[in-house]
Amino acid sequence: MASGLRSARLGAVLLSTAAITLAVAGPAFAEAAKAKVNHSANVDGLHVKLTDGNSWHAKLLGVELEDGTKVKTYCVELTVTNVNGAPLVESPWEKYPDSSKGFKTQPEKVNWILHHSYPAVSDLAALAKAAGSGPLDVREAISGTQAAIWHFSNKIALSDKAGDNPADVVALYKYLTGPKNVGMKNQPAPALNVEPAEKSGVAGKPIGPFKVNTTADKVNVDVKGDAGAKLVDAKGTAVSSVANGGEVFVSVPADAKAGKAAIDFNATATLQKGRLFVGDGARTQTLILAQAENTKVKAKAKADWKAAPVVTTQPTPTSTVVPTTGPTTAPTTTTPAKDDDLANTGASILFPAILGGVLVAGGATALVLQRRRKKA
Repeated sequence: MASGLRSARLGAVLLSTAAITLAVAGPAFAEAAKAKVNHSANVDGLHVKLTDGNSWHAKLLGVELEDGTKVKTYCVELTVTNVNGAPLVESPWEKYPDSSKGFKTQPEKVNWILHHSYPAVSDLAALAKAAGSGPLDVREAISGTQAAIWHFSNKIALSDKAGDNPADVVALYKYLTGPKNVGMKNQPAPALNVEPAEKSGVAGKPIGPFKVNTTADKVNVDVKGDAGAKLVDAKGTAVSSVANGGEVFVSVPADAKAGKAAIDFNATATLQKGRLFVGDGARTQTLILAQAENTKVKAKAKADWKAAPVVTTQPTPTSTVVPTTGPTTAPTTTTPAKDDDLANTGASILFPAILGGVLVAGGATALVLQRRRKKA
């Protein structure tokens, strides 16, 4: 018997543990930005000569995001082929695929260049003034910037021998790799995550909260599900958008049957300069974003609910008269109300009875007196 009790208790513990495990769901994260190489969006620079003796074609390389937005990038892998149409995925610096090169040791230096040169700095006159060079055109600005990036990502320098490269390109390169470059921390990736990814509840009660964390200014929310499910805030007001740190709940009618719903979270966030794009399932040149662009981010969450328990009203019990075996008490005569229109039959019977009693008593007394006189 004790063994059976222990087994029952163990089963209850295991069920409770399983219920807790199922109830705790991790956050739903937005997928990393997807893209592909798009050579039609390239912007040519010049051929520049490096200290390895080779001449390399500097250019801004076109990348097309999943939503069709075209962005500009620089190369950070000098000796890897840039494959047109190759799939890319946005990745953190630590996911740079080649550890033998210098990028992982000084990514902040590369990021500083991106924030202080073309195309982030579109005013070429201002850029030339900062670099101490002569007037710069777009091709020269691209070439000096790309060479400076290769200096840190591939540990290779731009040749400064007379005649190897234009003087203005060399001046820009030296400014971008010189002491003014103090490095810059990477900016956060476009983010959208929702916590938790799943939540359960009961019809008639808010299911949530689903908390939103994002780098976007506003997140649009929508729900698709059974039984007229809708999204509300903590006060029960219907919502269609939420800001960073906001919470949403799924609301379903109290009489709804068991069901489920899917919540879509969509936003436009900024893809900052310095974000890496690496080959997604295919080896292609790793690229780094040269100019901030807006991109779409999205996440999903799920809710499900059980039908609310049915509440039944118990009927009021009826009193039962239990018969008794002893003598019954005669019912008490109730005096009619003063203004009752019915005849007062109780009073009409009582008066003649009293009068008859008086007459009988009087006759009996007279008879006794008469007998006493005769004896006398």
